[in-house]
Amino acid sequence: MAVTISADSDDPHILLADAVCVELKDPSDFDRKLENMWDVYDTLIKLPPSRETEPYKYYYKGRELLDAASKAARELIAASDRVEVEWHLMAIDLAMGRNLYWCEEVQRAEIRFMRALKLGLLAPQRKEKKYIFAIVDCLQQLGNIWLERGDWTKAMNFLVRAAYIHVTAVGVKRGDDAQWDNSDSATLEKLKTLTVYGLARAYGGLGMVASASRACSMTLSRQLEHNVDPLEEEKDAPFNYREWARNAIGLADYYIGRGEFWTAEYLMHAARVISVEWPEKLGEVKSDEFLAEIWRDIGRFYRTRLEISKFHAKLNADECLALWRCNAEVKENDEVTEGVLGLHWECLGDDLASRAVEWDSQQGFPETVSVNDGALLLDERSAVAERIVENGDDDKMLTIRLAEGLVVETAISFPSIHSSIEKAMQVHNKAFLEAHEGVMDHEKHLTFCAKDYATARELFKIGQYFDQQALTVFVLEGYASDHIQTVQELARLHEALEFWEVDQGRVKALLKRRVRLLEPILKEINPMVYVQFDRQLSFEIAEIYRRLAEGLLEKDEENRAVAAASKPLLATTALLAKADWGAIRTLPPVLWHRIAPCPLALDTDQVRRYILKSVKNFTHFIDSFYPPATREGTVSGSHQNAKERLDDAVVQHVISAREQTARLLSKDPSPNASERLRSLLAALSHYEWVKAYASHHQQQILKLPEESQEAIRLTIQMAGLLPIQIARLKRQCLTHVRST
Repeated sequence: MAVTISADSDDPHILLADAVCVELKDPSDFDRKLENMWDVYDTLIKLPPSRETEPYKYYYKGRELLDAASKAARELIAASDRVEVEWHLMAIDLAMGRNLYWCEEVQRAEIRFMRALKLGLLAPQRKEKKYIFAIVDCLQQLGNIWLERGDWTKAMNFLVRAAYIHVTAVGVKRGDDAQWDNSDSATLEKLKTLTVYGLARAYGGLGMVASASRACSMTLSRQLEHNVDPLEEEKDAPFNYREWARNAIGLADYYIGRGEFWTAEYLMHAARVISVEWPEKLGEVKSDEFLAEIWRDIGRFYRTRLEISKFHAKLNADECLALWRCNAEVKENDEVTEGVLGLHWECLGDDLASRAVEWDSQQGFPETVSVNDGALLLDERSAVAERIVENGDDDKMLTIRLAEGLVVETAISFPSIHSSIEKAMQVHNKAFLEAHEGVMDHEKHLTFCAKDYATARELFKIGQYFDQQALTVFVLEGYASDHIQTVQELARLHEALEFWEVDQGRVKALLKRRVRLLEPILKEINPMVYVQFDRQLSFEIAEIYRRLAEGLLEKDEENRAVAAASKPLLATTALLAKADWGAIRTLPPVLWHRIAPCPLALDTDQVRRYILKSVKNFTHFIDSFYPPATREGTVSGSHQNAKERLDDAVVQHVISAREQTARLLSKDPSPNASERLRSLLAALSHYEWVKAYASHHQQQILKLPEESQEAIRLTIQMAGLLPIQIARLKRQCLTHVRST
């Protein structure tokens, strides 16, 4: 398809390009004219568009130059050195492919890259550095096209071939030092970094998590190494520190799943260091919003350390890691059962497609490859596991000295910023490690885990610090979503600390603190705009109030049990309750120490407040799944919406909300029988809704976890038993009314 551009008789760049096209029609002195063409072409594609309506104007004119040069070269093949002419044709096709790709004509670009690749592979001198650079460039361009299409296997077909060339090129360099200078080696290393980055994406898409993480860690390390105080002319592309930091955070999540928390923390602080220091190197203003994202991620990391510590409290180190990795659900696909991958040239559609390539695996040009062959480019360091360094154990790797007797070798390290990361890890873990009171036996105890409330509290403080730092930027007005996410993370941090708290009074205080964090947000946000947040917050607040109510009810049951077990002391207890000290003094002294305290009366009003608040929030959560016009309005409304199928992702939560609401209402401790009756009727309404929903959607219920199905069966039983209790209470109410 011919591309036309508007005539610009006064544009000197267009006029010069037209003149070069005319000049190329004369085949004499082709090398000089071609060199001139490249100069004009490079100038053209760097020019900004003169009009918004013609963003690709200079790219289109550049294509005319490339087409003219290609036509002239083809006319010279018969009379000139075919090898040299085909080298020029390869360079032209590679440039045309880039031009088409930049103009978003990807399919046409792919054909040009394939043509350039075929010409490079056919060349007798393909081991020379200019061919190596060009062939690797073609392979990476084609790999990137298939990565963007999401076809990971086809992308690997090209990226693995680039990996083979990188490996053999090292041997070529050593055998012929005169051919390679320092700038060539630097260029090859940058191309290698791009290849490894592509492998990381492809392995990730294929589900080969370990290989993807090895490639990602190697990419991060090489990117940082190549961009430490770089000269501007040596940079192939500006270093995107934000993308680097995000990739580091993502890689940290992988190591968290593996249970290598010191390595994950190393990556978290690496992201923070880069986000703070790199803008200064680039002369940019530091982004508070981006740094706040990093702070929140680090806060989440320390909360996760509290989570794994709960496993370790009951299990030894090996059992804890095994269970943690199982629950992390990192699905590793070690081997992808793909056949051998070969190159196909049908898209070329000319005599070039029929020409046979001389394949040679020893030279780095295998005929077929496998997706698993990409590992040959990954260095051994990327496969190292995190470990505690023993005394005198020195393998010349960078280590982190966290405390006396605790030196860690992480699975990844960044020499240029290592000292800053080490200092940050030392500062933030200082109080935590001191709380351990002594040197830990790392074979029996995971050094990053809390072992009691004192150590858990220190982890809590670190996580709280970073979450609160993030909240200084992410205020509700202007950063609503980020503010909500950060407050939710802070609430989860409080929840993680509850496990270690033995004082039930302080557990209650932690629950109330979570409510104080979450409840104001629920009142502020628009439930029609922030639907997911509204549901998450209402459900969590409802569960907190449920726990507060049940905590008081359980305490009352304990008090009643104590009173029942103290029947021999009822007389003395009664005397004590009446403060009849004269009578108490008449008792034998041997009985004085056996005087039982009176059980505290249940604060019925407080329990009912907690129950009603929990029910209110559960109801708000349930109603959010239905249009306002079809909502029940009250918890005891009709069950018409039980026929409507809920999404598989939410049905378990909606049923759980119904069940918990019903159980709370059935425990209403009100002394007023009429109020208890209303609560029981409302509870029955929820039980019957679950029964009706399970009847209408049996296949969906069968897909739920077994424990959820068992809970539904119990709910159905309660729907049958509760009417008996309701009938009994109705009779009591009726008797009371008649008596009054």
